[in-house]
This record gives sequence, C-alpha cells and structure tokens, in this order.
Amino acid sequence: MNQSEIIEYVTARGANVVLRKFGASQDSETICVLVGSIPVESSTDIQGWEHSIYLDELVGGWSIGFSQFGTTRSLDDVELKKLLDLWIKKPDYKAFRAYEPS
Repeated sequence: MNQSEIIEYVTARGANVVLRKFGASQDSETICVLVGSIPVESSTDIQGWEHSIYLDELVGGWSIGFSQFGTTRSLDDVELKKLLDLWIKKPDYKAFRAYEPS
C-alpha cells in the first residue's frame, strides 16, 4: 500500500489522519492515525485525540509506532490492514506486541 491508499483506508474506517515530518533529516512523511477525538469547548481550543499511532514506510512495507510501547517490524499489506482494523475499532496497543522485531 502506498501513502494515499493507507490514508483512504483508515479514513474510510472513521480514523483521522495527519501527515508530519519529525525533523529535517526525515526523508518521508509519517502518517499519524488518530482516533477518539476529545470534544473542544470553544472555537479557539485545539483538537485532541485519545489514541494515536504512527506509520513509517520501510523497505518491504510499513512499521507502526505505538505510543511509548514500541515499533513493529515491517508489515506487509495484509498484516497492516488487519492491525489497523483491530486498532481503529478498539485501540489496544497490546495487539502490536506480536509484531515487534525479534
């Protein structure tokens, strides 16, 4: 999957997406997938999210960075879709642990 396909995939499932570059040395953008919006009280408030994961493109797939818990190994399209579906429905970072590099 390429970046635009991932964005389309997760937004179709109700997640929000932000693209970010974390530093000048980063070659490509990180896809930030956000769920569980926190209601804002006024138009000047900044939108917040309860849960987020970060997708980075690697050789042979994508890795998922999840909070302070870690990062997955490179995932193929089938694994990536499976994990995104699980996490968007019920954000549980434990689901990623089986995919951490050994």
